[in-house]
Amino acid sequence: MSTVRLRTPVDDRARAGGVPARRAVIRWAWRLFRREWRQQILVLALLTVAVAAMTAFVSVGYNVAAPREARFGTADYLIRLDGSDPQTLDADVAAATGWFGTIEVIAHRAAAVPGSVDAVDFRAQDPHGAYGASMLRVLDGRYPTGARWR
Repeated sequence: MSTVRLRTPVDDRARAGGVPARRAVIRWAWRLFRREWRQQILVLALLTVAVAAMTAFVSVGYNVAAPREARFGTADYLIRLDGSDPQTLDADVAAATGWFGTIEVIAHRAAAVPGSVDAVDFRAQDPHGAYGASMLRVLDGRYPTGARWR
């Protein structure tokens, strides 16, 4: 029978330091802060200005570069009129023409599709109109020419 004496585990951590070392580092950092607080405030202010300017430039660039054509063509204004009364609608269209000059009337209706979360967008629109032509594109075939779609 033999016996083996187990060695005590070796502690790889350095034994120097501890609480006095932490206290010394904290005092050193406080002395540096008291001596150089102006530079630290300047760096913080410059970082704040740089982040604010970059945020402003990115938001302006995004909003300026976003194409308006996807929403309502190349027009600058969009007027929504109720089309339930034809006489009132004709008077409103005439008033808009008198106020804005060239206008384009686009009849619009959304219809729900059973079994889908999206709606189909139906429009009665001139494909060569003054403002809405950029919203239309023929992928195959031709534009419809009348009330019937064939």
